[in-house]
Amino acid sequence: MTGITGRISMHTLDLLQIALDTARQQGYQIRREWLGGIAAGSCRIAGKKILFVDVSLSILEQLEQVASSLASDPEILLSETAEPLARVLQSCREAKPASSPTDSLLSKRLIANSR
Repeated sequence: MTGITGRISMHTLDLLQIALDTARQQGYQIRREWLGGIAAGSCRIAGKKILFVDVSLSILEQLEQVASSLASDPEILLSETAEPLARVLQSCREAKPASSPTDSLLSKRLIANSR
């Protein structure tokens, strides 16, 4: 996702916090991990929604990861989301293809590591 900075009027760190709070309210367990920019995003493991945030990235890139994951979750209603975040999620939904290769890559990696 690109172009996020031109669409928001609050500080990126504040918006990241709103996005993470929204994810928690929607049942996500937040995992902040050093992933080296390889893979991040959301997945389900044993029925639990998990959101991986790559702390090796900048705050803006972390926001892009979280927003992309939230935007791909059909359970998240924009009408029930804080207005600045809702605009970002709407932008992500308009720009994102139906499936995310990052999500499936992350899921495969996690499953392989859990064996």
